[in-house]
Amino acid sequence: MHAYDLDFLEVCKENLLQQREEALNALKYLNSNLKEVQRDDSAGLASSLQEENYKLSRGRDLSLRLKKIDEALAKIEQGEYGYCSVTEEPIEKARLLAIPWTDLSLAGAELLERQQKKL
Repeated sequence: MHAYDLDFLEVCKENLLQQREEALNALKYLNSNLKEVQRDDSAGLASSLQEENYKLSRGRDLSLRLKKIDEALAKIEQGEYGYCSVTEEPIEKARLLAIPWTDLSLAGAELLERQQKKL
């Protein structure tokens, strides 16, 4: 059963699809701009390696976001969207509008953060 009405879920779905398209476009852009590392001098090499490292890190972040977006879209279809994976309570609407792929409510995120700080 859905935690929210169908109109809200449709807004979330459209938002997720838009975010998915933007992430895919950003990944395509990053991939098209990966270039050969210039090896003409050590400063140039260091700069090129730093730039490539940034692009690879950004690519990993975008890939993870795409995975979470696809999971959220599947949850909408399955009627499981909008529930916190920690507290199992509905996620705040404002949070879903801001981060539609999130699977954590504010309380769940805070609880998870406290647990991680203890480690």
